[in-house]
Amino acid sequence: MITSNGSSETEPPVIPIYLTAANITANSFDLSWAATTDNVGVAGYDLYLNNEYIGSTSSLNYSFTGLNARSTYQVAVAAYDAAFNISVRNSINVTTLDLPVPCLATISNFPYNQGFENGLENWQQGSQDNIDWAVHCDMSSNLAGNCFLYVDELNPSQTADLYSPCFDVSALAQSELKFAYRKLSSAADYMMVR
Repeated sequence: MITSNGSSETEPPVIPIYLTAANITANSFDLSWAATTDNVGVAGYDLYLNNEYIGSTSSLNYSFTGLNARSTYQVAVAAYDAAFNISVRNSINVTTLDLPVPCLATISNFPYNQGFENGLENWQQGSQDNIDWAVHCDMSSNLAGNCFLYVDELNPSQTADLYSPCFDVSALAQSELKFAYRKLSSAADYMMVR
């Protein structure tokens, strides 16, 4: 333990702030934070993943690798000084991305409309969700054709992913994506397009 004028040094560093996740992929992300201060100087930073100690660094960033896709992790940083006084941890939640999905087709002729009259065609069911889409044809209930996609009753723990073909819009001066959906249940809280 460091001593100054015969007294023990027990003051911990200030809590690290401005934790930021970047370069997020399906199995990794980079974490950075602002330099913090201490009365005798910060020696380094301890890192935690889901409350488990991962390691230490003297820099202001760290790369987390070997993670699971589509998972939320709590990452925390605590500063320590040469006397091993440790600050309070600061943490954020980071969610990794889905695994990359290869395109079944690339669409380059526009306008492009998909009414699903012939099934999913070049669209794909998600492989990491827990409920599948189905095609239903009904002359009176669609917008772009005679058929539409639907999922059975969703509860809050269920997701239904659908991947589109790739769109090559490089020859277009402007591009716009439009889609329509109808919510028949209060359990379906939101739809995400990315």
